[in-house]
Amino acid sequence: MIEATQKEELKPVQWIDFEYDGKKYDLSHLHPRTLQFIRAEQGKEPAVEYQVDVIFSLHCFSVETLPGSDFKLLYSDSRDTRTFDFERYELSKRLPAIIESLSRRKCFQTDRSDFVTVEVIREDATIANYHVFFTVSKATKTGHLNLYISIAYVANRKAGSSGRAIKFMVILHHTMNQIKIKA
Repeated sequence: MIEATQKEELKPVQWIDFEYDGKKYDLSHLHPRTLQFIRAEQGKEPAVEYQVDVIFSLHCFSVETLPGSDFKLLYSDSRDTRTFDFERYELSKRLPAIIESLSRRKCFQTDRSDFVTVEVIREDATIANYHVFFTVSKATKTGHLNLYISIAYVANRKAGSSGRAIKFMVILHHTMNQIKIKA
């Protein structure tokens, strides 16, 4: 997984739509955006507004390219070439709403990043665990944070975590103030 750090500013990508077998797959829902998250007033502490620049990776709609993969399914960015995955693509359409609702979701810390597990009801009415892995870092733009969605996929099992839920607003506060989040 690629992680955003304070030293390395990720470049936002305007994804080019994917075409396969005469059909166009619109990727504009994964274009970079800036969201505002507001932490409500808490006692004597005033409300705080966070400007969060959201960037989605290629891994949100693609899988590892294996030998013998259909070369017509290859999709590249400046870092990697992977195979377009139709299931990940369909689920990626939910990512903007998931990200916008992070302040109401449980986040868990992993060894490498924070993640949210979302239950997704598929068309066939089965329930799947949709894992959205992300990192948060200070942006070079004053007063902004980066939220980098490194990968999102359906997993057969729950991802390993510290087991302790962390509120997204705590993650934003700690990152903005350079306070380490204890696992």
